[in-house]
Amino acid sequence: MDKHPGKVFYRLTRLFPGDPAFDPNTEIGDELAHRIFRRQVRLSRRDLVLALVEQPVAFGFESHPLLHNLKPLLLRDGKVDFGKLRVRLDAELGITYETMEEP
Repeated sequence: MDKHPGKVFYRLTRLFPGDPAFDPNTEIGDELAHRIFRRQVRLSRRDLVLALVEQPVAFGFESHPLLHNLKPLLLRDGKVDFGKLRVRLDAELGITYETMEEP
């Protein structure tokens, strides 16, 4: 039986390449929560912030007091798209934004 009906579930994820994967849909322990909390960055690009606010939050983030106000930015291959906005994590520059052209 589904423990969290109506929730969108995330895939297994990791903080760094080579780290063990964790399931953000399950309870997150304090040690991992502290590691996630220390990795947070503040983003102010309006269209990205609005997209993240609209995104459902995984149970593990919602249920942990240290993480419940955070919105995870889950990247695949170092990037994620929100409509015409592409967000990348660059090793030297950090978070970068690219506006994609319409096809």
